[in-house]
Amino acid sequence: MGHDQTDKVGCHCSVAFLFITDNKPNRFPNFYLFANNSSFLRILWYNKCTLDHPARKRHFFMEFVANESKKVEIETSTGVYQRHAIQTHFVQIGENYIDLIERYVKPLYEEGDLLSISEKVIALCQKRIVYRKDIHPGFWAKLLCRFVHVTPAGPGAGTPHKMQLIIMICGLPRVLLAAFCSAVTKLFGKKGVFYKVCGHEVDGIDGLIDYDISFKEYVDYGILNPENPSGVCDEIYEKTGVKAMIIDASDIDCVILGKCRDVTLTDDQLCEIVRDNPAGQEGQCTPFILIRKKA
Repeated sequence: MGHDQTDKVGCHCSVAFLFITDNKPNRFPNFYLFANNSSFLRILWYNKCTLDHPARKRHFFMEFVANESKKVEIETSTGVYQRHAIQTHFVQIGENYIDLIERYVKPLYEEGDLLSISEKVIALCQKRIVYRKDIHPGFWAKLLCRFVHVTPAGPGAGTPHKMQLIIMICGLPRVLLAAFCSAVTKLFGKKGVFYKVCGHEVDGIDGLIDYDISFKEYVDYGILNPENPSGVCDEIYEKTGVKAMIIDASDIDCVILGKCRDVTLTDDQLCEIVRDNPAGQEGQCTPFILIRKKA
């Protein structure tokens, strides 16, 4: 890790510092950095070289930490990867995703790493939201939402407000066609046809949930898919040097919405790395997953 990145750890993480000196002149103290529970980080950094040594080196150790019920390591067709869940504050509408990455990711990022970003965070930064107060469920929304299959990943379109938003985006004829196709294919055990007919723009809608959830804010507005996700990833790489992908993942499915042009893995290969949704499905506040291939 470079000098600038190491210094940023102290600037951006909530941490406690402990300096242990050996009372010898011209030496860096041994330097220990422990993050608190809100940062999910455990880092040990020390410098054993003298100040006047031209080949001064830093040693940086990072312990990867997974969310509860998730695993740090995963084996895929392209190798074994470690995934570190980076906890953030609750990202508000209109925040700057470049600032978020500089604050939470850059202090940990190394060359060769890949950052997985939840699509919800980028959409919030882009203000891609629709407020509940601006959605007025009609007859068809109230009727069709009753037939939506609720999965462990969430209610989907199973609320009147979310179904009405889908109708607003797709138009009633397309939604009725999707509902008809879904009803027919369910007889043969095939699910998910409704969203395939409506399109992923609908499948990716979050929020507008009518029951108790981890974040009460998601009751008041719906979150659409981010705009130009591949372009966002390219911008992130140009401004921060962090290679990233933006994903829409649940405990059931994963879709790569966009990725940096310098990422060489295919979408299927990337999905393998995050197929278990390491960011979690509840209130973890870990929208950033740092991915590092194990040597």
